[in-house]
Amino acid sequence: MPTTIDSSGYGFIVGAQATSHEEARAAEEGVATNNPTSAQTAIQAFKSAGRGGGTYRFSRFFVKFDVSSITNCSAVVLDIPQSSAAGQSTVEVFVVKGSGAFSDEDEQGNAILHSSDFNNVTLSGLLSNNTSGDSWVVGTGTTSITLNNDAISAINSSSEFQMVVISAADYNDTELASDGDTSHIIDFTAKVQLQVTVAVPHIPYLAMNSGKYTINAGKIKI
Repeated sequence: MPTTIDSSGYGFIVGAQATSHEEARAAEEGVATNNPTSAQTAIQAFKSAGRGGGTYRFSRFFVKFDVSSITNCSAVVLDIPQSSAAGQSTVEVFVVKGSGAFSDEDEQGNAILHSSDFNNVTLSGLLSNNTSGDSWVVGTGTTSITLNNDAISAINSSSEFQMVVISAADYNDTELASDGDTSHIIDFTAKVQLQVTVAVPHIPYLAMNSGKYTINAGKIKI
């Protein structure tokens, strides 16, 4: 049965506005929201083209988990609380590697996401098992995203595991075809969690005879 791990830090950053898709994607800072407690648009690609340049921006969701107690993870799923709010897109989202975010804590010990953490992400470092992304679900419950072997390896070898969830336009580096946005709302009244399956170590069969034994095909024989 999977072990449930609550996030140890989360938030989202609305990247700085730019006049092109490329500049918005490469932004170095934005406006950070830490530990929100209500439904918020945490993942977005936005485009409003215009003469002499338009307005482009991305929003990215950052989350980290304390995985110091996990050493034998064999499968992992990221559960993100959904919202039934209107105006959302169901296009795919992608989970990628994050690192270096949440470098400080407040007086209560809560992890702080800084505005300058916007580009603390490896956009090519896919952690989603589905290389085509996972469709965003609008409604109650969770959007559950199965993670890949890179995520499993990171969990087994690290004490802290950071991820960033981004829009399809952000991950694929593809400008929106027309003005508008693809927005994904997370219901932060519920918890963002990992479901971690831990492999049970194989214990070989042991038989003793005259104090001597041998190993044969995973079993110990006398």
